[in-house]
Amino acid sequence: ARRFGEPRNDKCKLLTLNFEHNKMLPVSKVLEKIKPREEERELFLALVIGGQKVKSGIWLYKDGRGEILSIGSSENWTGDSEEELVVAADASISTAIAGLPEITDHQPTKVILGLPEHWIDGVNIKTEKTKVLQTICRKLLLTPQGYVIIPEGIAQFLKKEEGDLVSLILVNLEREKITVSLIIRGKYLGSKVVERSSSLVLDLEEGLLRFGFEEVLPPRILLTGESNLDEARQTLVAYPWINVEKQKKLLFIQQFSRLP
Repeated sequence: ARRFGEPRNDKCKLLTLNFEHNKMLPVSKVLEKIKPREEERELFLALVIGGQKVKSGIWLYKDGRGEILSIGSSENWTGDSEEELVVAADASISTAIAGLPEITDHQPTKVILGLPEHWIDGVNIKTEKTKVLQTICRKLLLTPQGYVIIPEGIAQFLKKEEGDLVSLILVNLEREKITVSLIIRGKYLGSKVVERSSSLVLDLEEGLLRFGFEEVLPPRILLTGESNLDEARQTLVAYPWINVEKQKKLLFIQQFSRLP
């Protein structure tokens, strides 16, 4: 079977990249510009780049809504090697294409990127990360359309599924760091990255304290990421959060859940 990055035919050309001045649009702005003709069925790729894993999906955008058609495999990379990231993305996209419910001659090339919070500076992708993304898109013949910060994308998904008042603490676990994100009444308030120590509990507490959040924190924590989530959940549940010193700050930790 042909790998995704291999040319499809002699007419295949390298696609122009939309990375001018590092200012790729956030995905919300991109969707406003997508206006396919009624008879068209244009497919888009989603490529989610995590700290050590890459995953892809193919979706159809029609009538202002997105429909997921196929999910690619989750592929490992070290977090450092650009070439490993290209190979991982290629493998995941290939499985996503193979999983399409119907054969199509028009394989998707337009891609929405899901990126970690620490790849973004303000509203722009960091210069060094832009170069990495340029390489991926050039080698895999992709045309980048925009990006979404991963925890913000999860917030948008949960808001759609559960309503405007969804509130939770999102904790993404990686080998060397955790990212703590706060979602209050459907609004993504940002993320704090904490280097991993020997104590996941203290790392989580540190991330929460950095928000300086004055209101009562939500009684829900959603664990995501690449570590052993069951083990992490058991560690957090087993910790005696409620005591005299921490009662005001950590009384909210009552239940845990995780993305499938």
